[in-house]
Amino acid sequence: MRLKDRIRTALGSFRAPLDVQRRLRRLEDRTVALSNQVQHLESLITQADPTETLRIATGVQDSVRKLAIELTEQANRTSELLAEHSGTGSTPRPR
Repeated sequence: MRLKDRIRTALGSFRAPLDVQRRLRRLEDRTVALSNQVQHLESLITQADPTETLRIATGVQDSVRKLAIELTEQANRTSELLAEHSGTGSTPRPR
């Protein structure tokens, strides 16, 4: 498979830069939601129901872990795509 075809395939999997922007916006929205959960957790800690606080803290920790993995995967895919694209010296045409 020629490099041009590989790049086109890779870009097709992202469905162009707009898809990357949409994915980043969704990740940003999830980050805001997690921030809100942390604020809620902080207020619960001051009211302190230990069982509920632990349950929420565990949920937030799991969500943060999943988000970190997704952000790392997205960054890796974007870096790979940019590295492949920069090797061609041309900009792919939009479909």
